[in-house]
Amino acid sequence: MPNKVLAVIIALLALVYGIYPADVIPENQDAIPLLGWLDDLNVLIIAGMNVYQQFACDQNFVVVKIAKYAKWVMATLFIIASELLWGANPSFGGIVVGLVIIAGSVAVGLLTVIVSLVMFVLRDENCKL
Repeated sequence: MPNKVLAVIIALLALVYGIYPADVIPENQDAIPLLGWLDDLNVLIIAGMNVYQQFACDQNFVVVKIAKYAKWVMATLFIIASELLWGANPSFGGIVVGLVIIAGSVAVGLLTVIVSLVMFVLRDENCKL
């Protein structure tokens, strides 16, 4: 039960982060429009996958395991991209690489969410939380 409570708290904090105007990747340093929203989306997807992982009925279900590892891959990519985009003196190359990394991280998350939803719908199991 404590992991479920922690997952909900993390999700609520991620939601606040998504709404709050301050970002890990500040809008005023964006070389490309909407880049600041990608970090918000990334944090929200990671928190959502964490909630899904904690509330899944069958912890051995393959999609739960995929979500677990995808969540950590996304978090690692997010940290790397944030450093490239918001480092002491980001170069244009660093900004481009950071953009590619964070966009890839969001893509990994969205793909995991889509696969999870499809697998959940295809699975015939009555689940009680």
